[in-house]
Amino acid sequence: QNQLFISESYDATSHFETTCLDVLDIYRRGTGEDFDFSKVKHNLGDEDM
Repeated sequence: QNQLFISESYDATSHFETTCLDVLDIYRRGTGEDFDFSKVKHNLGDEDM
């Protein structure tokens, strides 16, 4: 395989939700596993200035 993953939903009728689902699909096809949102760290408001 060439490891090239192409978006399926990028067109004039694309909406945010379908684009997000497409990004998750590309991740799954590229890594072989679903994206795990529980591993995302949330540091809102903790930015160093």
